[in-house]
Amino acid sequence: MILRTLILMSAVCCSLTQGLSAGCDRGDRILSEIETPGPTGATGATGLRGATGPGVGATGVTGATGVTGVTGVTGVTGVTGVTGPGVGATGVTGATGVTGATGVGISSAFAALYNTVGFQAVLAGADVVYNIDGYTSSVADFTHAPGTGDLVIVQPGYYLASYQLALDNAGAPTPLSFQFELNGIPLDNTSLSPSNWGVIVDAGTATIHTELLTGEAIIQVTTPNSILTVTNTGVNTNLGPVAGTAGASLIVHKLGTL
Repeated sequence: MILRTLILMSAVCCSLTQGLSAGCDRGDRILSEIETPGPTGATGATGLRGATGPGVGATGVTGATGVTGVTGVTGVTGVTGVTGPGVGATGVTGATGVTGATGVGISSAFAALYNTVGFQAVLAGADVVYNIDGYTSSVADFTHAPGTGDLVIVQPGYYLASYQLALDNAGAPTPLSFQFELNGIPLDNTSLSPSNWGVIVDAGTATIHTELLTGEAIIQVTTPNSILTVTNTGVNTNLGPVAGTAGASLIVHKLGTL
């Protein structure tokens, strides 16, 4: 039994050896045929589109800013729009401005003096006197002692002073003149003389030469309690009422402060 098996195996091996030898030759022939390429085949049909990939890709880096372009030509002005409806609301009132400086007004300080006692003899170099005070604003502005010619101006300032004298002399005309004095000092350009004589016949037979003399000046007073007078700078003369009026008057009004 064993011997039979061995003989069979020997026969198989011999058969295999012969087959391998023949196969090698055939394989060489096949390889030679494979190495020589054949003609290209026809292009196959396009395959189906693949599925879309998942999500959007990351944003790329921002590119550099380009050069500014040339400014274009200005366009034509458009048509004016329609006016809006009505007037707008009134704005808020602005703040009140600063109060201006107080202006220089006309003063209320004044004084009036009169002589009503009939004839008054006024010697050369003497002052006209007044027996009564008329309306005077205040003793803080002016003072006067009746029967004297001194008007005391209490406060410094600018004053308008005027006088009226009823000159009354018998006989021929004589050189008469009066002027303002302040604190005994004559004020320049205030001396006045009558320009002519009028003739009045009284109830008797005497002829009296009479003249109404008036004078006016703006006076600067720099010293408190200054004294203003009307002084006779001519010859002795008389003052007397004319037709029931005062024989002499002095009126002073303050114009303003220095």
